[in-house]
This record gives sequence, C-alpha cells and structure tokens, in this order.
Amino acid sequence: MKKFFITAALIYGLIAIVVLTIFFIIMASHGIGLGERQGVMFFSIFGIASFVIWVFFAALIAPYFRSIRYEFTDEEIIVRKGIATKVEKTVPYRTITNIVEARDLIDRWWVKLGSIRIQTAGMSGTAGYEASLDGLEDWSRINDDIRDRLRAFRGAMGPTAAGVEAPAGGETVLGDMLAELRAIRSTLEKKS
Repeated sequence: MKKFFITAALIYGLIAIVVLTIFFIIMASHGIGLGERQGVMFFSIFGIASFVIWVFFAALIAPYFRSIRYEFTDEEIIVRKGIATKVEKTVPYRTITNIVEARDLIDRWWVKLGSIRIQTAGMSGTAGYEASLDGLEDWSRINDDIRDRLRAFRGAMGPTAAGVEAPAGGETVLGDMLAELRAIRSTLEKKS
C-alpha cells in the first residue's frame, strides 16, 4: 500500500509542479511579479486550492487500491475495483489474444511494481486493453501463471483432449469448399 501512495503522491506532485510552471509563465507574460498584490493573491489561491485537491485525492488512494481484487479461475480472469462505483470485469480465457507485461520507469526504479495488460479479440484493433492488472509486486510469476492457465484452457478445448473424436468427413467438406471457391474464381476471371 505504501508503494501505491508514494507513486500517486509523486504523480500528483509532478502535476502540481507543471501547473505551477504554466501559471508562472502566464504571470510573467502579463507582467505580474511575485512581490505584487496580484502575484501574492494568485499563489495564495493556487496554494490553497492545490492543497485541498491533493488531500482529497490522497485520501482516496488507499481505499481505492484496497478495493482492487484479481481472481483467476479455470475459465476466466475477474477484476474487481472501485470505491463509489464498483466495477467487475470478467475476461474469459477463450477471448484472450495477447498478454502484455508493462513496467514504466517509476515501476522499475522507484516502487518495483509491474502491470499485466490483457487484450482480447474484441480489443485487438484498438489501443486499449480489456483488463489491466496494475500494481503487482510479483508480476512475472502472475504473468507466467496466466499463460499456463491459458495453455491449459486451450489444450482442454481440443476435441481429442475432451475425449471426443474429430468429426469424420472433414476432408470431404474442405474439398467441396475448395472446388466451390475455384469455380467462383473462374467465373470472376471470365467476367473481367
């Protein structure tokens, strides 16, 4: 929990510094100095507002991260999180197309955490992920565990693994489909 708080405090602090720098530039471009009444008033208002906002969000960090739960079953991954708005995402193994292990600079050097992002067939063409398992201390082991469960699930889906024989005559159906496609191509070539 301490790692989450440090990361969030660092991020909010950086945002405050960027905003303060922007306001410095705006004040300088309008000729307002720090010793002038407008400058003192600006920094008083900005300081109080920043402190109130920072305290509000800092108070929500711990409960939010305590609300995050990940559950791995034999058929799906369930992600639960939220304080005021509870969110539960279920990602079936049958839809998973990609698993990404992500660690940014702060994760690697400062807090030693990692994230696992799960992409599904429905999300493959977009930049987003169906689920993101964030703030993991043992991300590598969990990533391997998810991949093992995924392999076991996919292995159990095969017809021979379930004790069911593959349907007979599959080659005949494929041959008929190939002949039909060749006939369509031949017709299209004659028209052009």
